[in-house]
Amino acid sequence: MEKTLGVGKYLAAYFGSGFGSMLIIVGVAKLGWMKESMVAGASGAIMGIVGATGAILLLARKSKVASQRLRSVVFIIILQAVFDQTTPNISALGHAGGAALGFALGLLLAARTPTQSEVR
Repeated sequence: MEKTLGVGKYLAAYFGSGFGSMLIIVGVAKLGWMKESMVAGASGAIMGIVGATGAILLLARKSKVASQRLRSVVFIIILQAVFDQTTPNISALGHAGGAALGFALGLLLAARTPTQSEVR
């Protein structure tokens, strides 16, 4: 990811999805759609990097390698969602929000479609 996006864009995806996922949690709690609770950690940002990776691989999906790796990213996201639903005190909304924001940021930050050699 860092090699494809560059350090600045990588950090923008990481911090943007991490901060954004926290804003989503706070906003949903303030609207009364979920109980307010303590949330801490960088998992929203990490899931944002997973989402951004998925976006970049989606842009390069004509490459066999990118297509295979995209399936792996989708599997990771599904596995995380199952884990979130079966484990108490985990912020499923934070993880899902981070992944979605990371995906959107990945699409926005990718200046060009990566070549097959960049995906390897």
